[in-house]
Amino acid sequence: AGVAIPPDLAEMMDNLDTDGSGVLDYSEFVAATLDKRKYIQEDMCWRAFKTFDQDGGGTIEKDELLKLLGIETLADQMEVKVTEAEVDAIMAEVDLNGDGKIDFEEFMTMMRKIPNSRTEKLRRNIGLGKKLVAPSS
Repeated sequence: AGVAIPPDLAEMMDNLDTDGSGVLDYSEFVAATLDKRKYIQEDMCWRAFKTFDQDGGGTIEKDELLKLLGIETLADQMEVKVTEAEVDAIMAEVDLNGDGKIDFEEFMTMMRKIPNSRTEKLRRNIGLGKKLVAPSS
């Protein structure tokens, strides 16, 4: 009793065998895995982007950010108060082409810049990056 091999397996292997050696080596396997992880991450970012793009127009506008980040229940959960000036700063930093809107490519550029927690802690310790104002009690 053998294992059934999918009919398209040979084609998949050929696509992954980037050097044409006929063998899937470690670097090709890792590259294929990373591409899959990148796709999954982009899919997750797309879902987040669509949350901010409340009117479905394909871009995030300042009023959409203000509306979403200004929701009191969200502000309470995040334990931060986002001001209009901070939203303006976000727009200025993320809107790379200056059209007043954040498209998905700009959103992904921002997401790729988000450092890991150790790097972020170091950035804060040396005074880089803005800290949001905590709500007053």
